[in-house]
Amino acid sequence: ILAWIPPPAGITRARERFPEAAILRPSPRNRDYYVTRSMAIWQSEVERAGSRLEAAPAVRRRALGVIAADPGQHLFVSLLVGWRTLFAERGALAIADPDLALAVGIALHALLLLWTARALMRRDLPGLALALIPLGGWLLHALLTEGRERFQLPALPVLWLLAALAVGEA
Repeated sequence: ILAWIPPPAGITRARERFPEAAILRPSPRNRDYYVTRSMAIWQSEVERAGSRLEAAPAVRRRALGVIAADPGQHLFVSLLVGWRTLFAERGALAIADPDLALAVGIALHALLLLWTARALMRRDLPGLALALIPLGGWLLHALLTEGRERFQLPALPVLWLLAALAVGEA
């Protein structure tokens, strides 16, 4: 959990407390890191099958088997990834100061939750549809893309728009 507190403070604290944790040492040289393990599995399947196209179904079955064996763990990790994804500020809207980015991320997502709740209570379908863009993106990226900031980037302009609309209505 410490590793997924918004960076950089959370990861620093986690590395100090759990220096042996593979997830905290993301490096291709670290054989225990999950990305390195996944790439080794992929390469092994490609070599065995003879092509990427033929290896893909076997890797997909294996990955789905891991999720099916312990869906609770996948959901828990997805929630942690989603938590971290909330604070992604990258690209054209990047905020260099991580503390300011954290505060802005919390404020934007608090407004998103308020906007969504109000749209649900008022049965405001256009307002709800607007809120579903970042909410859907957040869920999709938390569940399927390990929260990579570049995948969440399209939601940021919508979050700023929702913030402006919320302030305008207040």
